[in-house]
Amino acid sequence: MGWSTLFCGAGAMIRLLITLLLAALAVFAQFEAAAPLLPGWRGTSVSWPVLLGWQALAAFAAALCFACCMPGKSRRYRREVFVHAFCLSLFLPVAGQILFLCMVLAPAIFPGDGRGAESQALEAPRFIPSLASHVSYGTGARLRVRLNNRSALDDDRVGAMVAMRSLPLNVTGGMLHDLLSDPLEEIRLLAYGIPNAAENLIMQRILAVSRRRDMAATDGEKSLLSSELAELHWELIHQNLAQGELRRHALERVERYARSALALDENNAAMWYLLGRCALLDGRPQQAEVFLEHAQVRRFPAQRLLPWLAEAAFMQREYSRIGPIIEPLRDGILPPALQASVRYWTT
Repeated sequence: MGWSTLFCGAGAMIRLLITLLLAALAVFAQFEAAAPLLPGWRGTSVSWPVLLGWQALAAFAAALCFACCMPGKSRRYRREVFVHAFCLSLFLPVAGQILFLCMVLAPAIFPGDGRGAESQALEAPRFIPSLASHVSYGTGARLRVRLNNRSALDDDRVGAMVAMRSLPLNVTGGMLHDLLSDPLEEIRLLAYGIPNAAENLIMQRILAVSRRRDMAATDGEKSLLSSELAELHWELIHQNLAQGELRRHALERVERYARSALALDENNAAMWYLLGRCALLDGRPQQAEVFLEHAQVRRFPAQRLLPWLAEAAFMQREYSRIGPIIEPLRDGILPPALQASVRYWTT
């Protein structure tokens, strides 16, 4: 232990002496290069090649000095410091050395708060074959790969398309739209038929609930049926089944039935939530925030509500409010995408 300490101290002393010698050489060479150019110089005349040689020597010595005076840095870091200092000292005589010296001394004169990042060394990951059978891959990603592989067997791609029906349309809607131009006819028919069947099912339920609402006798029943109609029309939007003008029409229907339900029961938190979502889709973040706050007061689930309150603040460019809004979600169980957003805005 004593010998290692002695050698470390000797190494530091040698580095300090080399640094001081290089600094003295840089100052001497810079003086020799700059003195003939100063007003009132009465010495012997010096040719330009000699001046340039002294300047190059001063830049080289200064760069070596700055690179050596940074212990604990990697070779690559010191190499980049050398190149930077050499160029600065070569093209800015005197001023370059002073500028770089200030850059080096600034951290020592004005140290930081001293808080280092908590880190630890980790072993490189290794593949363990025995665990491969326990890995559950994403169903949607696997089906997307099978469908996008045009060189695969037609039966395999059709089987992947049939399996697509078990996934929610809000996840597969964009993929199905892209597959409408697939060269295989069976794929095109399924890509058209899956969302069409879901849309027809929702429309049949909308017609049935509308008839029941028209025949409802009490306000409580009308309120419940209006809420159901609003949610059914929202499903057309949520599952990407309505596009263009149909989407606009469905959005208007959601707002209409939600307001009808709230006119009969203003404590319906789900309808306040839907009005907030509609306002966000329509580009009205201030109104959306009011609606979502009404839902929050009526104890609508925070995990579904707070991200959209944060979205309303983001659309209004009130970025400082986003972190406090979604702070309660940090300790909850969230989807991976939402986890990344919560970590970004709360850390």
